[in-house]
Amino acid sequence: MQFYVQPGREIEIIKIISEQFYLPVFILPDMPNILKYSLSDGLWMLALSMTIILIWEFKACRSFYVMYSLSLLAALGFEIFQINQLIPGTFDPFDCIAILIGGGIPFYFTYKSSSYEPTC
Repeated sequence: MQFYVQPGREIEIIKIISEQFYLPVFILPDMPNILKYSLSDGLWMLALSMTIILIWEFKACRSFYVMYSLSLLAALGFEIFQINQLIPGTFDPFDCIAILIGGGIPFYFTYKSSSYEPTC
């Protein structure tokens, strides 16, 4: 079943549908734009970083650092290419910050020990 709703009347329609089907509806406030648009980039980078760390089994060696760096450069590269319109999209500096944070968090918490010795 599809519903076509005029912009601006979404909440009215949701309330009507919930009353018809006796469904509880929780209407959340609008999220800040930084969460709405930049969080997804940070979470993708976080997932990619954790995947790379898991593939190398938490061992830091030259190939790990190369792959980790390439993943960060690729993610930031997509944002930088959007400045020059080399790829479609809109450049957002908050996306770059989210990518750096998403890439840095797993690395920091995995390798923060000062007694850590690289193996591989």
